[in-house]
Amino acid sequence: MARSRKLSYAWERDHLWRDPTVRRWVCIALFLAVLLALVLVVDVREEHAADKRVTRAAIGVVFDATLAYRADHERACPSDSRALYAAGYTKTFLSDAWGKPLRIICPGRKDPRGFDVVSDGPDGEPLGLDRVE
Repeated sequence: MARSRKLSYAWERDHLWRDPTVRRWVCIALFLAVLLALVLVVDVREEHAADKRVTRAAIGVVFDATLAYRADHERACPSDSRALYAAGYTKTFLSDAWGKPLRIICPGRKDPRGFDVVSDGPDGEPLGLDRVE
């Protein structure tokens, strides 16, 4: 009795994807790649949020030091956080998380008789869209 041969297209013959072991390992590799990408995205976002928290803490200290400076200097405003350090109102030079000095704006935008302490943010553009107040 003659055996019948099955006719098939070239892409149907001995395809690697038909092997369940290969399929399983490809699915595991894809899952791990997606998981790694997700972890990297979360890590970058958390690092950016941590930088903002550090900057807000420095802004609070500079705000208090500026209040003391203005009380001692007849409501005159220091130019930035370097001036507060030079005058002895802070023990260390305080900058934002990106290494730039904090900007002190007199009169303030929120309180015209007061002042604002602002960080220019990661791009360093004065009063840019990513500033931290």
